[in-house]
Parts: sequence; structure tokens; C-alpha cells
Amino acid sequence: MSHPTFSRTQHRQHGGIKGNLLAVVLAVAGTIMLALTLFPPTYSTDLSLIGQGKPAITLVYDWEDDASLRLMESFHAIEDEFSDVIHFLVADIRSPQGEMFADSRRVPPGSIIYYNAQGQRVHFVDGYQLPEQLRASFKTAFNL
Repeated sequence: MSHPTFSRTQHRQHGGIKGNLLAVVLAVAGTIMLALTLFPPTYSTDLSLIGQGKPAITLVYDWEDDASLRLMESFHAIEDEFSDVIHFLVADIRSPQGEMFADSRRVPPGSIIYYNAQGQRVHFVDGYQLPEQLRASFKTAFNL
């Protein structure tokens, strides 16, 4: 009984491993970029910072909500101007803590709650705001 012979040259894939590796690297890089775009790492989800001696603004966020995404862009555009004096916080409704926060305050995704340094609610914004509008409302709400 004869066995078929195996020839490496007949079954070799040219560039198969390199092509697959490149595809994996590009897929991982794309996923990381998407994650950074949807939820920039500079925003704390530590809602216990509310009332800890520094004003706080809390974005009620859902990555599937257009108003949330656009408000996140506005946050990002002006954060550097105010990060020394205001906590920029995110209540992600996809997390248990964020969902409980939004439910207990009866606020929808795509809204922002402003808290003074003692943790008292001083202002509420629902829906998209341009960076200039947020800047003005921060200054008014916190006497900046």
C-alpha cells in the first residue's frame, strides 16, 4: 500500500502568516482607536467625587446615544480650561453605578448635572450643547 507523498512546495501559502498578522494588528489598533474615541480615558467614573470640595459636572452617558456622543465632544473641547477647578465625571448608564445614578436622579442619557463643591445640584442641561454654551454655563453656575 503506497502512501501519498506530501510536498511542502505544493501546499505553501505565500504571505499567509504575514498577511494574517497584519490583519490582526490592524484590527486591534482599530478597536483601540474606536474605544478611545467613544470613551476618552480622561474622564473619571468615580461619582463619589461629587461634593468633595470641588464643583463637578456629570455627563450621563450612553455610547449608543447621539446626544451623549456629541456632549462628550464638547466636554473634550473645553476640559483643559476647567479641569483644575471642576471634576469632569461620566455616569455610564451601561455600568451598574451609572445606571443607578441616572435612575435615582431621573435623568436621560445625553444630559449633564452640575454640582457645587458641597454636592448640591445647581444646574441641569439636557441635550447637545456647543462647547461655547457649556463654557458659558460653567462660568455662570460656578461663578468662574
